Amino acid sequence: MNGNIISKRATIWVLHDVYKSWRYLSSLKSHEKASMQARDSATIRHHLRVWIHSMRQKIARRKLLQARDSRLLSVVWNSLKLYTADATNNDDLRRKSRRFRYFSLLFNGFTAFKHNKEILDQCVCRFQFKNRIKLERSVFLAWKSFALHRRRLFEIKETIQSCNEKALLKRVWCSGFVKHHMEVQLYNGKFDGAIEHYEHNLLRKTLTAWSKRCQAQRTYMEALTHLARNHELQKLIEKRNKCFSSWKEHTLHQVCTRHIATYIRGRYEHRLVHRSLGAWTSYIVALRRKAAMYQRAEKHQKRTLLLRYFTIWECKRECRISSRNQLRSSLLHWKISLQRKTFHTWKSHVSMKMEERARYHGALEFRHEYFIRQGLRLWFLAATGLQEQRLHDLEMVQAAHSMQIWRKVASIARHWRNRTMRARVHMSGTSIVPIMHFAISQESSSRKHFNRKKPLQLPENQFIGTVIEYSELNKFPRARPRPRKPYDLFLKLEEHTFEEKEEVNFSNIPLKAEPEHKLFQNDEIRQEALISKCPDRSNWTKTPCIDELASRLEYWMSRKRNLIEMKRHVQAMTTQINCNFFAMSNFERKTGFLNLREALEKRITDEAKVLQGARQEIQGLAKAIPILRAEM
Repeated sequence: MNGNIISKRATIWVLHDVYKSWRYLSSLKSHEKASMQARDSATIRHHLRVWIHSMRQKIARRKLLQARDSRLLSVVWNSLKLYTADATNNDDLRRKSRRFRYFSLLFNGFTAFKHNKEILDQCVCRFQFKNRIKLERSVFLAWKSFALHRRRLFEIKETIQSCNEKALLKRVWCSGFVKHHMEVQLYNGKFDGAIEHYEHNLLRKTLTAWSKRCQAQRTYMEALTHLARNHELQKLIEKRNKCFSSWKEHTLHQVCTRHIATYIRGRYEHRLVHRSLGAWTSYIVALRRKAAMYQRAEKHQKRTLLLRYFTIWECKRECRISSRNQLRSSLLHWKISLQRKTFHTWKSHVSMKMEERARYHGALEFRHEYFIRQGLRLWFLAATGLQEQRLHDLEMVQAAHSMQIWRKVASIARHWRNRTMRARVHMSGTSIVPIMHFAISQESSSRKHFNRKKPLQLPENQFIGTVIEYSELNKFPRARPRPRKPYDLFLKLEEHTFEEKEEVNFSNIPLKAEPEHKLFQNDEIRQEALISKCPDRSNWTKTPCIDELASRLEYWMSRKRNLIEMKRHVQAMTTQINCNFFAMSNFERKTGFLNLREALEKRITDEAKVLQGARQEIQGLAKAIPILRAEM
């Protein structure tokens, strides 16, 4: 009964909370419902979990508190194991879930039993104490009845004894023996001892018979009392066992029935809650969709208004910029005109006029002298007979030269006119300076067009395969290093320099293939390079020029530098692999590194062989080049 009341109260509490959350969500606005949905769903899930856990705890605790004895717990356990039989292959999902629910309830119950062991021990002790009190009370009542009966028998015994003594005295007195004895004793005191002996023997016989009878009666009563007590105890034990058996069967039936009822009620409540939550979830989803539509509409309206306002602001901004540019161009024109007026006013000064007049007279006098010289020259040429031919040639050359100069001046003037107008109209960021100084400070685009510099062309003897090809291997790539001189290679300072440097960590970028030098692409030059290993100049039949020798020496030096770079690269890769830099999960990358290292080692071996063969040629070139330069 209590379990039904608790479950109903819990169900009503959960449903009321769900209904309250639904009413609260329905009273909210559209943009508030979407934000409250996640929190309310989490709250309801938490309430359901707490309710299920508390119900399981309460049911298991109640069942265990009703079981007052450990033997009853073992019986409940065995009966539940028999009720929830072992699973078979033919069991469906419903039976498996039911069996799992029973065992989970039982597990929760024994967990609560472990937690509430003290309470259970107190209940068991209270039950044992009550039974012991009942047993002691029944024994005390039996002993009390026996004591009352014994007291009654003792009273009867005393009564019989007193009656016997009175009868004996009466019999002795009535027999006349006492009178005779008294008389005899009075008359003859010899008979006193005989009378006393007789009375003593008579009393002893009477008391002995009476004591035997009382002892037999007492033994009989004690046996009867013992049988009655044993019979009463046996009846009490049978009654207790009968009550305990009936109560145990009733409890087992009630436990199994309550488990089944709890499972059915739980399924019904789960279906009811699931149905309520499903309807509530669909309603919330619809509300969320409406809220999303309203939000999209508001965003579209905001974007439309913002675009409209931004368009109007852009138009106003362009109008302001154009007005500002017009004002700047007008100010520039006014300033240029003012500077021009000021310049002309200053130029009209007397001293400027006098200097200009003096320069003009000097130029005029120089022109007169020039004409005089030309006239004398022409007269001399005419006198020698070559006047006509030279005049014709001079006219043709002067005409062509003047036409070229005129065309160039016209194009420059046209270009500067267009550029000046364009600067006045369109170039709003130009500083306000006079047009003359502006034109002088800029460089002519036509001059740039006609006198454009050619791109940098290196001569053929320049080094092509430089260390820049391997610059991506460096951690911080720098500019190209200074080219090595011949005596560096001749004195073998390269190996000593690189051995003293620290180890450099390179990335896993593969090396580029080194192109073959242009000088050795020709077979004849390559054959000549192989023949010219002898350092003696007398054996040189075909001695190339100094540029070719320098280019060849630079080529072998670059090959050696590249070989040293590759050695450093392989050393860095070996250090990374040996230090377990890569984990086992990156096995492909590690395999790629190993393959690359093998290829580089093979290439280094080949290069070392080639360089070993060309060492004599390198030494001969290093000795021959300074000698040839000294001879040149």
